[in-house]
Amino acid sequence: MNYAKENKSLISKLIINHIAMSVFGLIMAIVTRFLANRNGGNMTLYYIVGILAILLYAVVLYVNFWEKGASDKIRVDGGRMKLNIYNGLWISFLANIPTIIFGIFATINCYVESNFTGYLAAISPLYNGMYTMLTDTKGLGLGTYFPPIFIFLCVPALLISFVSYILGVKGYKCLFPEPKKNQNQKLQ
Repeated sequence: MNYAKENKSLISKLIINHIAMSVFGLIMAIVTRFLANRNGGNMTLYYIVGILAILLYAVVLYVNFWEKGASDKIRVDGGRMKLNIYNGLWISFLANIPTIIFGIFATINCYVESNFTGYLAAISPLYNGMYTMLTDTKGLGLGTYFPPIFIFLCVPALLISFVSYILGVKGYKCLFPEPKKNQNQKLQ
């Protein structure tokens, strides 16, 4: 519990970012699905926008966890903290608890219908709107609704968080590298 309190600002930020990306993904999915239906069923734009929504969410996660890793590196170098490379993974797990819970209820509701699980199961696709292209199994040609996929939607976030935290601790930048300084430039 103490670990969650120490990182509550980042966890809150991640949940807010998740909700914002979910709204973005849902809006993009609705618009592109509407355009596909008007365009004779051509789903190409729908899938392209779905992939872009997932990639944008991955960038948001990368930036947040890289910054957390870089700030922890300063504390580790100063001797104020012991290095734990799993910090990013644990923080991401705590931030993804709603995704896991909604996914469990969606899966339970698939086999045992009740009002309580039904309401929570309905929240899962809304809370994970950036993954609409992946969870739209009818659009993928599978022809069925497959709720257990909602449980595993946190896996990409966990992996990205884990890797980007380690990159931040090590000081490696994959995205947004610092520009190389020209030796001939004058210092201002």
